[in-house]
Amino acid sequence: MALRCLRFAGDQFLEDCAGGTRRMLLNDEDLAVVRVQTALRELGFDIGSHGADGFFGPDTGAAVSAFKQQQGLNPSDPVVGVGTMTRLDDIFFVDPPILDPAFLEFSPLVADKRVDPLVANVLAGHLAAPFGSWRRMAAMFALNSLNSGELACIVATSRFGDLKKLVLQQAAAVQPNGETAADWFERERKEALKARGFSGVTFTFQNADGDSVGIIQVSDELLRGKSVTTRASTGQRITNEVGETVIHELTHFRNLGNQAGIRATPDSDSKTYFDTALAAQQTATMPRPTQVVLLEFMEEISARHVEWHVRQEVQGNPFAGQFLTDVQFAAAVVSYLHEFPRLFDAGNDYVTTLNQRPDDAVARMRQAAQWLRRLQEYSFTDNEEDEATVQERLQKAASVCDFLAAGGSLIDPPDPQGLFPLVQDFP
Repeated sequence: MALRCLRFAGDQFLEDCAGGTRRMLLNDEDLAVVRVQTALRELGFDIGSHGADGFFGPDTGAAVSAFKQQQGLNPSDPVVGVGTMTRLDDIFFVDPPILDPAFLEFSPLVADKRVDPLVANVLAGHLAAPFGSWRRMAAMFALNSLNSGELACIVATSRFGDLKKLVLQQAAAVQPNGETAADWFERERKEALKARGFSGVTFTFQNADGDSVGIIQVSDELLRGKSVTTRASTGQRITNEVGETVIHELTHFRNLGNQAGIRATPDSDSKTYFDTALAAQQTATMPRPTQVVLLEFMEEISARHVEWHVRQEVQGNPFAGQFLTDVQFAAAVVSYLHEFPRLFDAGNDYVTTLNQRPDDAVARMRQAAQWLRRLQEYSFTDNEEDEATVQERLQKAASVCDFLAAGGSLIDPPDPQGLFPLVQDFP
């Protein structure tokens, strides 16, 4: 039996439950469980303190039993089968599905399997945020990019295979790396299934017109609330949030057009590299060129700045950006070079080696200043006023770094702010 409700349709496990060929039992674990847990919670049933974590434990089993008792389904055991899925599907079905209010304007994209329902639900929440907010801006950017076709989809890793027909209909027969479109897709699908340790990734394929089309893939672990960012030096961990991670990846997508210029930067560019000799040495001796370190800096600082704005809004601080000082932002960027060098080094160790210099503090300040100025090539928002504010912040923060590197001092030590996460964010 084919499920009709957008939140369930297309999930093979749930389709099989509705068709009587499988049952969801205690200790089952995957995104299908998340979808059932989320539905039960919305209906007012207690699924336990762990929330929609994708694990069918005793609390979820009790919620299933309570739902079945309420609906007169027998037996009322902690099992999701034909009766349970059929009833849940009936309760949440909206006719026509493309008007499902749970997903607002994203409903047609969920129906086309271009946006995972769990992602669409979060983006719809951002879309309903106040006008002028960063999260509403990001949701509108996602919606417009998806509707224009520039962004093909935002999907969960486990449902990446559902994209095959969509991608092959659009893709050029031969991709830029020389692979056929079919071979490219199969390789990406296999890499997605074996990938570990990421919450989201953004990449592209080339369509028949020669244009790049984006794909954002988010991990099942993220959608289950199991994806974490770990501070390597201490082992402290922060749970990654779906909405913020998707917006992080949307910032990467927004700036895909800048990557070629960054990758073309020569190691001898003294306006980009504080230590051009080191940049050349690392390119010559390490697995990846130093341009990759520069690119990772640009990508991560831009995305984490937007993510910071969104997190501040979600936490009830919508005006945090207006009170963010240039000194605080400069301190945040320098702290990233010091505390999280592996985030950028990517098989090169340029930042790690800078940190080993006798003048490491000055080196970090000088490098941060240069890279902050390069970061002005990137875009952060569609809101012209906010974009102008960020661009001015980048320039002034670079000047702060130059001032401190030259021996300047501040009356009060800066409190790093403007990126997420920072050291103080780890519990």
